[in-house]
Amino acid sequence: MNSRYVWALVAAFLCLPIYAAGQVVQGKATFQTFSVPGTAVGLYNLSVQQISDTGFVSGTFTISSSPFSAEGFLRSPNGKTTILNDPKGNSPVFGPYTYGVGVNAFATVSGFYWDFTNLIFSGMFYQNGNFHTYNVPGLPTGSFTYIYGLNDLGAFCGFYQVPPGYTIVPYVNFAGKIDTNFNLPASVETLPYTVNDLGQVAGSWFDSSGTEHGFVRNPGGKIIEIDVPGAGSSGTSAEGINNFGWVSGHFFDAPNNYEHGFVLSPQGVFYQIDVPGAATNFPQGGTSGGALNDEGVLVGHFDPADLSQPEQAYIATLKFYPRYFTH
Repeated sequence: MNSRYVWALVAAFLCLPIYAAGQVVQGKATFQTFSVPGTAVGLYNLSVQQISDTGFVSGTFTISSSPFSAEGFLRSPNGKTTILNDPKGNSPVFGPYTYGVGVNAFATVSGFYWDFTNLIFSGMFYQNGNFHTYNVPGLPTGSFTYIYGLNDLGAFCGFYQVPPGYTIVPYVNFAGKIDTNFNLPASVETLPYTVNDLGQVAGSWFDSSGTEHGFVRNPGGKIIEIDVPGAGSSGTSAEGINNFGWVSGHFFDAPNNYEHGFVLSPQGVFYQIDVPGAATNFPQGGTSGGALNDEGVLVGHFDPADLSQPEQAYIATLKFYPRYFTH
């Protein structure tokens, strides 16, 4: 067996009892920043979600010419950006509405789009210029399917909604089998964001007060809740988990409501991630963390102090990450 996955199996076994330690230190990293062409100026117009072990980056941006529309993107390791616009999610009146979320080592992107013909959200996969629609089988007409993360083995996760109530139902799809066992009794909304090659799912849930919490769900269904110590009332979002049990995401602090990225080690240490120069001159400004890969490379986006400029993306190589795991 490849030594990389031996270490991954060890990390998966150990992460459950030791995530609870919970101290926060400033994480050191080297940062590369880039812009996504066409991103509209202002907050919440860029979402950089995931990075594969081969260096592909995925996400979504709101386009400048149509602020109520969205397009996905795939950035290759050489810096080339491909805009993702599913033809079935493109209206001559409203423009495109395609979300890119997950990406795997083979440059397959997962996400969803608004189907203007059938007036539903449908899941989608993109690879080599081709879009493929996926809807959870067996749901009634008018149901919505969203795909977020996918792994290198073909598993993917997300949620679906069924009329008339459209309650969010989280799921993970393993080889065509839909598993909806996300047992979080206090949750009013559970959102799985990513799944690693071991079947661990990371995501967020919201309590009745609207506070967000992160979670990791192990393949047997047991869930570990994740909250960054000192996070404010907006809470903690877990956006990624790699094959060695390292979790990433973002949180808002209590004193100023600034956003910060974080990385959580299997030993329970939270590393705070802040892009140098990210805005701290207005509430909810700062650094948003996305997912990280097995090489200890994290992606996300940040708000510039000058709000006349669009949000920027970053790729952070973590200096504290033990790279001997992966070589």
